[in-house]
Amino acid sequence: MKRIIVATLAIVLAVLPIIVTAQPRYEANFSFKVSVNGKEVSTENEHIYVYNSDVLDVSLNLKTNDDYYAGPLCTEIFFSEDYLTNNTFTWNTNGRFYKCCKTYSNYLLQKNNGAYFKVDMIPTSADCSQAPNSLNESLLTMQFTAKGKRDDIAQINLDKNSVRNADNPFGAMYLACYTDNGNLNGERYDFGDEIILDLSKAKVKFKITDAGDVNQDGRISSSDALKIVQFSAGISSPDQQQKIIADVNSNGKINSSDGLAAMQIATGMRTINDIING
Repeated sequence: MKRIIVATLAIVLAVLPIIVTAQPRYEANFSFKVSVNGKEVSTENEHIYVYNSDVLDVSLNLKTNDDYYAGPLCTEIFFSEDYLTNNTFTWNTNGRFYKCCKTYSNYLLQKNNGAYFKVDMIPTSADCSQAPNSLNESLLTMQFTAKGKRDDIAQINLDKNSVRNADNPFGAMYLACYTDNGNLNGERYDFGDEIILDLSKAKVKFKITDAGDVNQDGRISSSDALKIVQFSAGISSPDQQQKIIADVNSNGKINSSDGLAAMQIATGMRTINDIING
């Protein structure tokens, strides 16, 4: 028994220095912030509802912990090009990450039924001598125009399967970090093996709708709201298509609440996401 205890203690003492000197694991969280026609909407729901021709602003946000000195970034941002048109990409040139890393290259790649915005950013001593840490800022904003018909779904995301690490050495997604107080000439962790990249919130889906647009002129107006009230009161009868469109809150029936919802959308008091997603 005594020999077992001694042997166990020897193993613990041998392993302890490894545990004590183990390198920290750095964390980086990517997420999207979304505005529709200039109004911010929640990204927590399964879908963000948009109308044909709505203008969508999607910002890629990077958040890191206090010990993470953010360095080179490489990624490909996928978007459904068929339903997200007129794309433009604007860098947050006031951000600390951009001021240190600058844009090394960015361009569009067409593949897999969509497009990818390719990003490569590297820090340079000509712009800064120390990489930024404790970030929580927008890197860039992508602007699109929604295009499609009811129930078409568009998506924007960072692909978690593309993260570069020992098991995936050619992955397109990584964010390295410097460990020596952000010194660009200091030690650097690469390829995500010591770095946790959380991409769980870097994915949004847009579902195109025409809810409330009874006359199908591409916008919700007071005349649409009046027509829906007339349907609910039995003054006039909707056709099969109008039965679907007039059910603004998607509860399976047409009543005065749908007319009110359409009027609120028409006057800018509420959005379709406020009504469907709550």
